[in-house]
Amino acid sequence: MVVSQQTLPLVWVACAILPVIIYFGVKRKSSSLPYPPGPPRYPIIGNLLHLPLSYQWIAFDKWCREQETELLYFSGAGFNVLVVNSLEAVTELFERKWSIYSHRPKFPMVCDLMGWDWLFGLMEYGEPWRERRKLFTQYFHPSEPTSFKPHAMQFSRGMLPKLLESPEEFLNIARHAVGGSALSMAYGFPIMEHDDPHIQLAEKALETMNIGTLPSNFLVNIIPSLKYVPGWVPGAGFQKIAKDWRQIQMEFRQKPFERSLEAMANGTASPCYVTNRMENLQGLRGSEREYSLALVRDNAAQVFQGTRTAAETTLAALQFFFAAMLCYPEVQKKAQLELDHVLGGRLPEYADEEHTPYVTALIKEILRWKPILPLGVPHTTSQDDVYKGYHIPKGTFVMANSWAFLHDPKHFPNPDVFDPERFLSNGRVRTDIRDPVDIAFGYGRRICPGNHIALSFLWVAISTILTVYDITKEVNQNGQEVTPNIEFKPNILFEVAPFKCTIKPRSKECEELIRNVGYETEA
Repeated sequence: MVVSQQTLPLVWVACAILPVIIYFGVKRKSSSLPYPPGPPRYPIIGNLLHLPLSYQWIAFDKWCREQETELLYFSGAGFNVLVVNSLEAVTELFERKWSIYSHRPKFPMVCDLMGWDWLFGLMEYGEPWRERRKLFTQYFHPSEPTSFKPHAMQFSRGMLPKLLESPEEFLNIARHAVGGSALSMAYGFPIMEHDDPHIQLAEKALETMNIGTLPSNFLVNIIPSLKYVPGWVPGAGFQKIAKDWRQIQMEFRQKPFERSLEAMANGTASPCYVTNRMENLQGLRGSEREYSLALVRDNAAQVFQGTRTAAETTLAALQFFFAAMLCYPEVQKKAQLELDHVLGGRLPEYADEEHTPYVTALIKEILRWKPILPLGVPHTTSQDDVYKGYHIPKGTFVMANSWAFLHDPKHFPNPDVFDPERFLSNGRVRTDIRDPVDIAFGYGRRICPGNHIALSFLWVAISTILTVYDITKEVNQNGQEVTPNIEFKPNILFEVAPFKCTIKPRSKECEELIRNVGYETEA
């Protein structure tokens, strides 16, 4: 049931929302404090028509500046949305008041209808969430880089010969690399060079989840009681969509796990999350083993989803990287000069990262320039709260406008310009400026646990590509450069629409390095 495309029969819409309206009307009377600032509300539907359907982060920031407020509040038929438009308020709510603001919204379409309720990233804050997140962080702890850095190195270097063979497929090559790295970390079996079915399944599953999560895509996310409407009722087409997508979710959860167990049985599995956890199940019997096995299966899918989501962030950042290199060729040259000086004709290793401040600044600027999650992942309040004299009801969706924080001209002059040097001073990375890394991956107790994985992949991938390749504009038949029309697609994840460019080895020596990587891969 897509809001912008379908309307529901008036009778059963009224039946669905009337109890909710009565409940929230009675509940509202329990507080004499005002709600935070927001647009005037219409009767019954409230601010439902005020919610922008695209580039919400820009609209929210504009409204907040016009009203000189750091909070923007929307409410209506059973929904409350609070947009937080200052980093100071985010710190107060998500960090200091974490016990109230660490929950996740229920996402009826995704959790109740599509069956993603086992995913700890979508769970309410509590013991089941802590148990599963602990298992994730124990294995992928930043102090244990062998669990993720070798995978990032392998798949980053694996891109080089593919870019030499098919440079026009650079976005698909990057997508395969980040997906393969996530798959190998979680399940430890080899992937196919092209069109690996497990990567395709993951992309399809996570795409449906991203679409289902966005409140404006399905009315059931705004009016949860609609989930009880039978699929045969006119206008309830979302039920059929949810049924089909639920099957994809179940396959995503089960098939890679079964493949990993098979690889373990025949001795072809590499060290990964599943092999590590399965070793801990030895000696368990009966219901205890069944529970633990299901937990390993679900958390392996969470690892894949978590690292894959981090990889999606990495992939989007890589897309912005290619776009930025076309729009700002002088930035590319400066990064290559630094890499040439540090590496001296070899490929980068992780030990080189501390000696490449310009590349580090470039990555920070990518995360700032086009925030991958411009509104983050919504939190929700577990109880009523009061902030600066405003009443914030229990169950309110709370979204941090990361785009506004990273495009605030007070902190980042000329915010629309891609300028890595804003993060540098005297050849060193600045520490007296907002760090996009602290914003790009979430806030408080719900910060992405795979952020260090994404950053590791991003550094080695960008450094490796820039060491041996030039990224330039496409040249037409007349030898003239063609400036691509680079467009950015608004969604849960900010993405780049497909565009063309030229990717060529920087020299014969670089081409030799690339081909040697190909030989290593084949070996």
